[in-house]
Amino acid sequence: MNSLSSFRLIFITLVLSALSFTANAQQQLRGTITGRVVADDGTPLSSTTVMLYPITSNAIGNSYKTALTDEEGNFRFTGLPQRPYVINVTEARGYVQPSRLLNSPVQTYRIGDNAMIRLTRGGVITGRVTQANGEPMISVYVSAIRIRDSEGAPVRNQVNYRLRMTDDRGVYRIYGLPSGSYLVAINSTGASLYGNQSPYDGDAPTYYPSTTRDTATEVQVTAGVETSGIDIRHRSEPGHVISGKVSGGSELSVGAARYLSNISLMTYPAGMQVGVTVSRPGDTNNGFSFVGLPDGEYELIAERGSPAGESSLRSESRRVTVRGGDVTGIELRLSPMASIEGRIVIESTPTACDPKARPSVEELTLTARREEKPNDSPAQLFRYPASHAPNEKGEFKLHSLTAGQHRIETNLPSVTWYIKSVTSAGTSAKSATTDLIRSGVVLKSGEKLSGVTITIADGAAGIHGKIVSAKEGGKLPSRLRVHLVPAEPTAADDVLRYGETLTSDGSFAFANFAPGKYWLLAKPVADSEASDRLPTPVAWESVGRGKLRKEAEATKTELELKPCQRVKDHVLRWGR
Repeated sequence: MNSLSSFRLIFITLVLSALSFTANAQQQLRGTITGRVVADDGTPLSSTTVMLYPITSNAIGNSYKTALTDEEGNFRFTGLPQRPYVINVTEARGYVQPSRLLNSPVQTYRIGDNAMIRLTRGGVITGRVTQANGEPMISVYVSAIRIRDSEGAPVRNQVNYRLRMTDDRGVYRIYGLPSGSYLVAINSTGASLYGNQSPYDGDAPTYYPSTTRDTATEVQVTAGVETSGIDIRHRSEPGHVISGKVSGGSELSVGAARYLSNISLMTYPAGMQVGVTVSRPGDTNNGFSFVGLPDGEYELIAERGSPAGESSLRSESRRVTVRGGDVTGIELRLSPMASIEGRIVIESTPTACDPKARPSVEELTLTARREEKPNDSPAQLFRYPASHAPNEKGEFKLHSLTAGQHRIETNLPSVTWYIKSVTSAGTSAKSATTDLIRSGVVLKSGEKLSGVTITIADGAAGIHGKIVSAKEGGKLPSRLRVHLVPAEPTAADDVLRYGETLTSDGSFAFANFAPGKYWLLAKPVADSEASDRLPTPVAWESVGRGKLRKEAEATKTELELKPCQRVKDHVLRWGR
């Protein structure tokens, strides 16, 4: 073999080795998420479509993978990069996923996780819709509007209606309904997204059995049970129109400016979303309209997002009163939304819990949760906080935020990590660093806050336990809120050391907390508290923290969580 041939052979060998090393490195950075889809009784659900969405710096990505469950309900996604993911299961055969709390972040999964997805057999409402003369009403929408959950707690501020159309006999059947109390109506404004589908769409809604919203009869729905005979006789009363246009949006690029605007219509002050429609810029002067509305108080809001997700616009909410006639000429002006950007810093800890199991910073997720106020309007509350993931450098941007006070919340990929601080550097060398956990972040419309630093430390502790009655045979309240409260006086105002969780079966868990001494406190949840949204944590306010500490100290339930400790099967006694 001559020298040239030898050189070529060596070169080819080096290239192949480099390619093999790169392939192995890429393979090591990828992994698998498995899971199982079952009914609430444990029965596997086969042939169910499962979708996996990655969470990126622009929130949930548009691309997704799908898998079909096997006979045992199992699914598997392979070759996944290290990042958080969201799993969505299509509702099939009358099974539904549990309702997500409106102001809560999505459940996330990471490579190596084995997800258990439980679907609940939905209930059914069926009946017949007729005109005043008894003739069937054909091809009209019937909606079931959930107003209370199975425990009787009010349900507000979410899309609670399900629509089905009547057949040639006037018969409708609405399936896949979560347990609870419903109002059933024809010509509900919830159908407005679908356009005018019948000659009756301009009529005001008729509620079961043949009445207005104020005197409607509630229909009880139980999981897996069909409730029949919910017949409705149409009242044939003309409704009214709310119409207007969406303006603004020049801040977006040309391509994004052509994106659709979504307009939501909500009742005021109840906050039930009763209609949604769209306005395409350039079409009919960006106009929109809602038809078939009864007299009442309403609230409107418009929102538009760019395809990239970082240039969202939102209007101020607009109160509208309908009294005996149409309301026209409403203008909803779009303005840029706010954003927060910064970086993640992971402290180097010589006594790390498990140095070999150090996760990637790209696997954590962040949300900016808006602090709700008593005077907030329904439209201000009507948002799901978007989850975002930092890039490989730990840089993040939380965008599409509404005006108001926000708290940055994190979902950490390791039980050994905890948030040590969330700070914002001052605007000058003499400015003090601001603790964004204690004070929150107050944002104006379009404001861009930068320079935020989230510091993560190793050595987190956690606790899992069960609440039991102190009296033999005693029963627990149907819903309890469990608080984890720091016992050291020096941590009295460290909001990161406070935790709270809701339980309906007595079990509770706290993870990713700094080591230290804590008290445990359980308190019953008021029956009037809405069950469809997370309450504002008590510890966010200094007065609330003081009351919690006083109540918790009186229980004498102090325990010490040591670095990297996981307390299991802790028993917390309720009552005396």
